[in-house]
Amino acid sequence: MPILLLGIYTALKEANISGKTIKEILSMENLPDAIRNNGGGYFNQGLYWDILTPGGTTSNSFKTKIIEDFGLEEAFMNQERGCVAQVPLIPSLSR
Repeated sequence: MPILLLGIYTALKEANISGKTIKEILSMENLPDAIRNNGGGYFNQGLYWDILTPGGTTSNSFKTKIIEDFGLEEAFMNQERGCVAQVPLIPSLSR
């Protein structure tokens, strides 16, 4: 399990926080730094992809720009995965 993902799961467990969305968690007062930082990164990453892929799909203009800059959509995704590997998604926390 990647260290940052392990960090937020551990921090949530230590703070006895469960059954809440990431928005609810981040709205809480006096959060430990591990929850605030890792949870904020998760939320921001989700927001980033929501903006880039409205409705869950990539627009034609975005696809065209990706192909212009990277050659293939797969090349873009591989590079993107490499960049975000340090800040993994937290699939069990819905936004």
